[in-house]
Amino acid sequence: MGKSSTAVMEQPKEQEFSNARPIWIVVLLYIATAGLYSIYWFYRNWWELKKHKGLEISPLLRTLGLFVPILNTVLFFIQFKRIEDYAKEVGVKRTYSALMLTGGMVIAAFLWRLPDPYSLIALVGVVPIALVQAMLNEFWLYEKPILPIRKSLTMGQIVVLAISAFFWVQIIPKML
Repeated sequence: MGKSSTAVMEQPKEQEFSNARPIWIVVLLYIATAGLYSIYWFYRNWWELKKHKGLEISPLLRTLGLFVPILNTVLFFIQFKRIEDYAKEVGVKRTYSALMLTGGMVIAAFLWRLPDPYSLIALVGVVPIALVQAMLNEFWLYEKPILPIRKSLTMGQIVVLAISAFFWVQIIPKML
């Protein structure tokens, strides 16, 4: 008998790297994109937590909610609180208050309203993101200890940095 004409189902690709991210890469991408990276960062974390914890959430809808005033603050808090709780559950020693982190994000959002070049002070919004990333990194170390952490930039991140550099070269002289 010949081979069956049914398609061979591929096994899902095993995860090559941990979901932990080097904080320096998160900070670099946040600053290079003037905070736009945070949109991807929120989406990616919701997606990874949904997949890992079996959450019944829509990462896409939550990410789109970041563009809605007041709702975005609620969504910041929900994600930060969930990460704080998950980190505490596995024994992460250093956790940060979701309320404090959310407050930092709100303050950074208002700082963007300052006149140029002072609006760049709003880039301090990377601090809450970096602190949450530190908690997440420890969480993923407990949850998936055998997966290595990617320590270098991906090709996509390099492209984002190159595009961002082009825009910064155009924008900075106009701000001064």
